[in-house]
Amino acid sequence: KDGVKKKATIASEKKKLKASLFEEEKSLETMKKSSHATIAKQEKKVRNLRQLKEQKKNTTTSKDPSQDPQIIQIEKQMEEANAQINYFKKGIEELETSVKEIKKKIQGTEREEKDITASIAKKKAINDAESKKREQQKKKSEASIKDMRKALDVKMETLEAAKSELKKKEDFRSNLEKNTRFVKDKKDFIRALKDIGYDDAYMN
Repeated sequence: KDGVKKKATIASEKKKLKASLFEEEKSLETMKKSSHATIAKQEKKVRNLRQLKEQKKNTTTSKDPSQDPQIIQIEKQMEEANAQINYFKKGIEELETSVKEIKKKIQGTEREEKDITASIAKKKAINDAESKKREQQKKKSEASIKDMRKALDVKMETLEAAKSELKKKEDFRSNLEKNTRFVKDKKDFIRALKDIGYDDAYMN
């Protein structure tokens, strides 16, 4: 659960970074297009001013060319043109750096996302294996209980058969005792009849 939650957070962060990247790349492209003509114009101006400066150095009447008002003015114009060039170039450079950093962050989130996906897959594989093992153990236990019940049923059947056989033997013994007692009683009865004068022919 934590892995899935973290993955969702990273995915959200990546989405934001991609949106930022889109805006930065758009700004970079706009700045490159808009500043391209200005930079080219200012660079040409600097080249022309440099040539003019060299010419003024050769024609100046000042003992120190660097103190010549016209040369000072040319240098000031060159400085302003270079400042504009540097301003635009620095702006482009900063946007390019920003784009690179955002891309780097996106790559980082993608690596993290990949690692978490692998971690989730690994945990799932472990859980699936454990679940399968538990299921196998459950089936094994159920089979074992089934076998035990079957064996118990066989034992109960054997016991019932033994009880039935024992009852038959007890019934047979009981009947035998009754018959034996009846025969004995009959003999005593015949003997008593003889004693009082009845003969065998009468008794038969």
